[in-house]
Amino acid sequence: MMENSFIRILIFIAIFLGCLILGTLATALAALAWGLSVNDILGGMMGGDAGLLRVMALINHIFLFLLPPIVFALILRSRGWADYLGLGKPPVWWHVVLGIALLFIAYPIVQKSYEINNLIPLPDWAGQMENSTEEVLKEILTMNNLGTFILNVVIIGLLPGVAEEMTFRGVLQQESYSWVGRGGGAVWITAILFSLLHFQFEGFFPRIVLGALLGYAFLWTKNLWVPILMHFVNNATPVFGMYFFGDDMDTLDPSSAEPVTWWALMLSVIATFGIGYFLYLKTRQQDEPPSIA
Repeated sequence: MMENSFIRILIFIAIFLGCLILGTLATALAALAWGLSVNDILGGMMGGDAGLLRVMALINHIFLFLLPPIVFALILRSRGWADYLGLGKPPVWWHVVLGIALLFIAYPIVQKSYEINNLIPLPDWAGQMENSTEEVLKEILTMNNLGTFILNVVIIGLLPGVAEEMTFRGVLQQESYSWVGRGGGAVWITAILFSLLHFQFEGFFPRIVLGALLGYAFLWTKNLWVPILMHFVNNATPVFGMYFFGDDMDTLDPSSAEPVTWWALMLSVIATFGIGYFLYLKTRQQDEPPSIA
C-alpha cells in the first residue's frame, strides 16, 4: 500500500491534520498556563506578551512541521527514516558553502520579486493578516539579553530551518518526484506550497524564489542538511543583525530597500545560474559510476 504515491500523500495529509489539531490544543493549554482566560483564547486575544508568542511559535513549528515528517518517515521506513528524509549523512562542506553563497548572490532576484509582488493589490483581509504577523514578529524580535537572543535564534532560525525543510523538501518534494519526475517541476511545485502555507502574501513571490533555491540545493546534493543550513542562515541573519548591530524592523522591511537596478539583477541572475550549474555538474559527477579504464 505504501508503494502507492497517492496513498502516501493522503497518509501524510492525515498526519499533518492530526498534528494541527494537537498543536492547537497544546497552544491553548500553553495560553491557559500563561494566565489567559478561555474567552481570551476563543477571541484570539493571545498577543502582546513576547514570552507567550515565542512559546506559541515553538509549539506551532514542532506540531506543524517537525512531527509530521518524522511520523510519516517512521511509518514509511521505521529503521531508515533519516535516510528517507535525506538526513542520514553529513553534508559535504563545499555544498554548504555554495548553498549559502547562493542565498546572498540571489538577493537582488529575491528583492525584485518582492517589488513585483508589491504591485499586486491585496484584499483587506490579507493586509490585516500581514499587519498582525508584523506586530507578532516585532514582539518576538525584541531582545534585551543574551538568553532571549539565543532563544530567538532557535525559534526563528534553527527550528524552522530543520522542521520546514523536513516537511517541504524532505517529504513533499521527494513525494512529488513520483508525480512529475526528479527535476525542476517537483522543486517549483514544492516552492509554491512552501510559500502558500506561510500565509504571508506580501512575500509570496520572494518566498517561492527562496523555496526554489532550497529545493534545487536538495535536488542536486540529495542531502537535506544543505537546505537546512541555508534556511537557518536566511532566517537567523536578521536576528543576529538586530541583536549585535542594532538594526530595527524598518531596516528589515523589503519595502524600505532601494529598487534593484537592472545591472545588479542581471549580475545576480548570471552568478546564481553559474554557481547553480557548477553545483549541478559536480554533484552529477559524483553520482556517475567510475569508468573502467
